[in-house]
Amino acid sequence: MKKLLFSVISMCAALVCSAQLLTVDSPVKVATGDVMPGKAVLSPDGTKVLVDNNAKAGLSIIDLATSDVKLVSPTGYSYEMRFTDDGSQVAFRENTMKGHLRYQSAKAVDLTTGATTELVAPSRDLNAVSVAGKDVVAVEKGKLKGLKSSPVPVVSINRGALYLTVNGKTTNLSPNGVQGESYLWPSVSPDGKHIVYYRAAYGCYICDIDGKNPVRIGTIRAPQWIDNSTVIGMVDNYNGSESYLIASNLDGSVKQRLTDDSVVAMYPTVAAGRIAFTTPAGELYIMNIK
Repeated sequence: MKKLLFSVISMCAALVCSAQLLTVDSPVKVATGDVMPGKAVLSPDGTKVLVDNNAKAGLSIIDLATSDVKLVSPTGYSYEMRFTDDGSQVAFRENTMKGHLRYQSAKAVDLTTGATTELVAPSRDLNAVSVAGKDVVAVEKGKLKGLKSSPVPVVSINRGALYLTVNGKTTNLSPNGVQGESYLWPSVSPDGKHIVYYRAAYGCYICDIDGKNPVRIGTIRAPQWIDNSTVIGMVDNYNGSESYLIASNLDGSVKQRLTDDSVVAMYPTVAAGRIAFTTPAGELYIMNIK
């Protein structure tokens, strides 16, 4: 049944994908040493990639030119891991257990000095880890950490609801309401005008930065911005055996499938004219945008 459902989704997607949003090269597999990436984030200049490891805990950086692997954190968690805009720091969550409860801290590592900064101590109320230009920021209990105030919008999730923090003020956006809703994978467009997010059981949406005018663009999971008018994500069958990457414009009227069935492409990341993605087998691939 799942295979049939995926085939139907694929056929529907093929009908929609009548226009071309991007021109991309064929994906090339990247050597990752003994690291088996589950998720990846490209550096702003596209030369490195920050990855987690399916084989064990921790985050590492892989140099795409040399395939050198450098451990960044032995205990870092992949959710919301990212580079600052200048590529000088990486931000991430770190998990700790106290009894049967999980706590998360927000940390940053300076890639020049190797120094680690803790923005939020182990907490049960860490809402987001993000960046504001060259600075790492976090949101805990709706309060901005790392900077007293920043005009750079930061999206966060708190108990399933979607929030936005700007200049130190946090607002509950939840464009589709709060009752029974669960928002996932939110991110702000490069120009700060839109938010893409996934609404559990309903699909991917794009709304204005103030939460107004939400538009469903399809079942696109783990969405990421390519530019101000295009997002990329994955269409999968939920068990990881089949998945492909797809690009969409802001209203979902134009979509383009970017990978074929030769690779199970998941969790895309975009920077500097490159797309990186991983596979359930712990492989890393790169595609260049022409």
